[in-house]
Amino acid sequence: MRYSPEHKTKTRSRIIDQAGLLFRRKGYGGVGIDEIMGAAKLTRGGFYGYFKSKAELFTEIVRDEAGLDRMMRRRKGSSPKELHAQAAETLTDYLDPKNATVISKQCTLAALPSDVARAGVKDAKEAYTHKIMELAREFDRTRTGKCPTTDEQPSPEALAAVVLSVGSFSIARAMNDDTLSSTMLDAARDKALELLR
Repeated sequence: MRYSPEHKTKTRSRIIDQAGLLFRRKGYGGVGIDEIMGAAKLTRGGFYGYFKSKAELFTEIVRDEAGLDRMMRRRKGSSPKELHAQAAETLTDYLDPKNATVISKQCTLAALPSDVARAGVKDAKEAYTHKIMELAREFDRTRTGKCPTTDEQPSPEALAAVVLSVGSFSIARAMNDDTLSSTMLDAARDKALELLR
């Protein structure tokens, strides 16, 4: 039976959605094609009609919009003052320990840096670098009110804000001291916002 292009697109999206959740929860090495396809309610054999390999699918997940990047792009402000206020709301939500479970399921940037480094998938590293640069440029937009072009290097302040936000979230997830974790997230948010003024 032949499937319509619309059916193929929906099925591919379902595989990507399920794989993204699994990769972010278990890491690249902790998930196999059988598990991905089972989660998508499809057979293993169907996988290769959509992707050449697990590495190609992983790259697609990394290339997709990451949680914090998506959240920052949703801001509607146009002036640095408006964008900064909206960045404060976004980073407060993103770095709130109560939201850690949701964010860890959604933000590839925070959930997968070690996996991208260890997987040895060159395209995934390129995609991850691209997403980090996009987020840094979005942080620069907060500072200036202007959208930087893709050939502009992000400012040191924007890059530091990326490290503080994404890095602190990744570290906090690995800690077993909730009070220390919360203090660290608050400090990272405050410093990132200071850098974005």
